[in-house]
Amino acid sequence: MRRHHAPGLSVAVVKGFRIVSARGYGQSDPVARTRVTRETVFDAGSVSKVVAAVAALKLVEQGKLNLDRPVNDYLVRWKLPENEFTRASPVTIRKLLSHTAGTTVSGLWGYLPTEPVPTLEQILQGEAPANNRAVIVNFVPGTERRYSGGGYAIAQMAMEDATGTPFAEIVRREVFEPLGMRRSTFDALRLPIAGDIARGTSRMTYFNDEPAYHPHAAAAGLLTTPTDLALLMIDLQLSLRDGSGRVLRKSSVEEMVSPVVRDYSPWDRNASNRTFYQWDQGLGAYLKSRSGAARERRYLEHGGANYGFLSEFVMGLSGGDGVVAMTNQGDSDELLQEFVRGVAREDRWPDYLPTAIVKKDMPAAELDRYVGRFRRSPENVVEIYRVGGSLMYRDRWTAPHELVPVGEDRFEHASYFGRESRFQMEQRRPVAIERDGQRMPAMNGEPLAAVELLQRGQIRAGIDAFRAAKPSARTLLDVADNLLMLWDQPEAATAVLDLAVELHPSDEMAPVTQRNVRAHLVRRSVRRELVQSGGTSVTSLLDRYRDVPLERAIRGAAAELLANKRGESAVTMLQVAVARDPGSGILSDALAGALLHSGHRAEAMREYRRCLGLIPASSPRAEAIRKLLRP
Repeated sequence: MRRHHAPGLSVAVVKGFRIVSARGYGQSDPVARTRVTRETVFDAGSVSKVVAAVAALKLVEQGKLNLDRPVNDYLVRWKLPENEFTRASPVTIRKLLSHTAGTTVSGLWGYLPTEPVPTLEQILQGEAPANNRAVIVNFVPGTERRYSGGGYAIAQMAMEDATGTPFAEIVRREVFEPLGMRRSTFDALRLPIAGDIARGTSRMTYFNDEPAYHPHAAAAGLLTTPTDLALLMIDLQLSLRDGSGRVLRKSSVEEMVSPVVRDYSPWDRNASNRTFYQWDQGLGAYLKSRSGAARERRYLEHGGANYGFLSEFVMGLSGGDGVVAMTNQGDSDELLQEFVRGVAREDRWPDYLPTAIVKKDMPAAELDRYVGRFRRSPENVVEIYRVGGSLMYRDRWTAPHELVPVGEDRFEHASYFGRESRFQMEQRRPVAIERDGQRMPAMNGEPLAAVELLQRGQIRAGIDAFRAAKPSARTLLDVADNLLMLWDQPEAATAVLDLAVELHPSDEMAPVTQRNVRAHLVRRSVRRELVQSGGTSVTSLLDRYRDVPLERAIRGAAAELLANKRGESAVTMLQVAVARDPGSGILSDALAGALLHSGHRAEAMREYRRCLGLIPASSPRAEAIRKLLRP
C-alpha cells in the first residue's frame, strides 16, 4: 500500500458461494486517521454499471422494460435525437448496457459539494451546469463497441421514466433491500448511510480533496462496500448455477453474461501475437477469459475510478469464486490488480492467471550485459538498470518494474502480463530492444536526452535541450504531467510548462495547464505551512498569493489541525480567512464545521445559515446543511 500511495484498502473474498474474508487495511481518512473496516463505504465509480444492469434486467423481468425495444419508447422527459445512424438501427437498452449504442461521452465527471448539480436532462443535453457535452449517437448502433457513460445516463432515464420512480429508489427496492446491502446507496445527495465514509486521495492536479456527487448515478454514482458487492456477486452466481438467487432469474443472469461483442480489445497480444486473455462485452460488465478456455471458465469483471477512488469487481461464472477490492487512492489500480491476482493464485481459480513465468537463472554479471539506454521516441528514453539480482525497466511513461529473464536475450515484464522485450545483441552488447513490434535502438555514448536531464535534476540543461528540439505542446504537457505524478519533480514540471507556453503561445491548453499546476503546487505548499504554523501564517500567505485561490488549501489545513486536536487554532485561522473573504462559501462551511467540532454549536449554526446564502441551493452541501439545521 505504501508503494502505491494508498491510504486505505477494503476487500471481500468469495469462495464456494460465500464470503470467506472481508477486511479493511490502512486509513479511511488520512487526515482524521480513521481506520478502514469492512463497514467503510467507498465510491465504486464505474462498478455502478454492474448494479445498473442488474436493476435494468429486473425491470425487464417485471415487464416494465424490453431489452430490444427502441429506448425512445420509454423516454418521457427527454428524447434521444434521431439521425441517420439511429434510423439505420435504433438505440435499445441492450445496446446501451453493452456500449454498442453509438452514444458519445465516454466518462462523466462528478460535481463538488458546493457546485450546482445538473438534472439528468441537462447532462444528456450538455446544458449548464452540466460539465459534459451533449450525448448523441455518431455511429450506427450495434455495429461496434465504444465505452459510453453517456449511454448509461440514457438507460438511467429510461428506467426512471418507465417506472415513475427515481433510479436510487429502484435499486434500493429491487436490489439492495432483498440482499441486505445496508451499506449501499445511489442517493449520495441525501446519503442515508451513517458514518464511516472513506475520503478519496490523489496526486493529480485536478483533484480538489473533496467527494464528488454523480447525478448520472447508473454510470458512476454507487457508494458501497466490498462486502455488500460480494453479496450481490454471490446472488448472481447462485442464479447462474441453479436459479436460487433472490434478485434475478437464471435466464436473466445468463443474458447478462452472454457476449454481445466478442474479443473487442485484444490489447495484451505481444509482438509474437501471443495473448493470455480474451475480452468480451456482456451487459453491464466485461467477460474475461484465458484464450481457449471453456465457456464456464470465464469471469465477469469491471473496474471503477472516480475522484480519489478505485475499485475492482471480479466474479467467476462457475464455482462461486470472486473478489471485490476498493481503495481511496485514485492514481493507479496496480494495488487492486495485485490483490486480485493473489486471491486467484491462493484459491486456484481455474483459467484465470496466465501461465506462470519461468524465470531463468542469470547471475548479476550476466544481467549487466543488458544495462543501457534505448530510444523509444524523440522525447522518451528507456533505461535498463540492475538493482541487486534484478534487471529493471523504466521510461517516461512507466513506473520502474522488473524484467524477468525467460530465454536467450528474452525478458518478460513483471507488471504486464504477456509483454516481452527481446534484446538484439552484437558482440554480447545490446544494440536494440524489440517490444510490441517496436524497435528501440541503443543510445550508447549519446548525450542525455532532455527528459533524462530533467529526471536527474539538471533542469536548465533539460529545458535547453527541449527548446532546441521544439516538441509539440501536447508532448510538453505530457512530460510535465509525468514529472509531477510519476517522478514527483514539481520544479522540473513547472519549467516544462513555462517552455510550452513560450514555444506555443497560441496553444489553448498550455497556459491553462500552467496556471492549474502552479496553483496546485502553491496550495500544497500553503497547506503544509499553515499546519506547521498552527494557522498563524494565514494572513501573510493570503497576502503573498493574492492571485491564487487558497480557500481549499485553508480548509484542508483546518481539517488537519482538527484531526491533531488543535480545534481552536483551526477556528481562529478560519475566522481570519472568512474576514478576508466573507463571500467564500467554502471558507464559511469550513468555519461552521470547525466551530461545531470545537463545541461552539450556536456559533456554528449561525455560520451554517450564512453559508446557505453563499453556495448554490441545488448543491449537495446545501442539502446537507439544510438537513443539519432542521430542528
